[in-house]
Amino acid sequence: MNSHVAGVILTLLSSVSWAAGVMFFRKSGQTVGAFGVNVAKNLVGILLFSITIPIVGHSFFPDSIPMRDILLIVASGVVGVGMGDLFFLVALNLLGAGLNSIVGSVYTPLLVISAILFLGEPLSLNLVLGTILVVVAILIIATDSLERRPRHLYLGIFTAVLGMVCTVAGIILMKGPLMHHSIWWINWARLLSGLLFFALYFPFRRDKAAIAGSLTKISNWKSLALGGVMGTYLAILFWTGGLSLLPASVVGVLNQLTMVAIIVFARLFLKEPITLRKVIAGSMACGGAFFATSNIL
Repeated sequence: MNSHVAGVILTLLSSVSWAAGVMFFRKSGQTVGAFGVNVAKNLVGILLFSITIPIVGHSFFPDSIPMRDILLIVASGVVGVGMGDLFFLVALNLLGAGLNSIVGSVYTPLLVISAILFLGEPLSLNLVLGTILVVVAILIIATDSLERRPRHLYLGIFTAVLGMVCTVAGIILMKGPLMHHSIWWINWARLLSGLLFFALYFPFRRDKAAIAGSLTKISNWKSLALGGVMGTYLAILFWTGGLSLLPASVVGVLNQLTMVAIIVFARLFLKEPITLRKVIAGSMACGGAFFATSNIL
């Protein structure tokens, strides 16, 4: 199989896995909160990667990775997994799954621009067209009628964009090491670094008792565990696999197909309404993905 085709398949699988995980994160966020969900999903991911790494024959402490790459991976985990995911889940609670996924499409132009500036990736006309389509999708949904807007719309949009900035920074930091080292170890190390961020941040929170209480409640762990499997372990594994085979800018556009899956899943499982604007925005995201990949397939 052509490596580009494999990369597209892996990226699409990551989008579906992440969309499924978001449904569980959204449900868990109502009882556990964004911080607790982040801690739980990272714990699940670390556990599963810890089990998998020996099975696939890799080491937890490889001596072939230069210190510079280790520092880049740790920084990527703190910024991209720790800060980025925390902002994302706060925005998820403020906006709802469907709207948050569309506003989060700002991730695409941010990643495309960053990949060109910092990774030296080429800019093609098709990539520009694909990026424009997802940006227009954001504008369409952000200008929806007032009665359908969440109470904290603008705070939610700001938080979602901030989360995407952190996520993109995490990608840029790890793209180089990802091309040369085991994705199993990199994913494990990034999640561990993100969990370290939460551990350092936790003492400064005022709701420590509530967070600890929600995470020790067994009934909350069904959704947390399922979200961790789908949205952390599988989604991250597929995503980094695609990122190792494709330009980061193309992966950024393809990832917006997550928006379509989340809108559908949010309707089926969370009973969020599907509006005409969401349908139009989702269709434009699919068009954007088509344009972005038409040069490499």
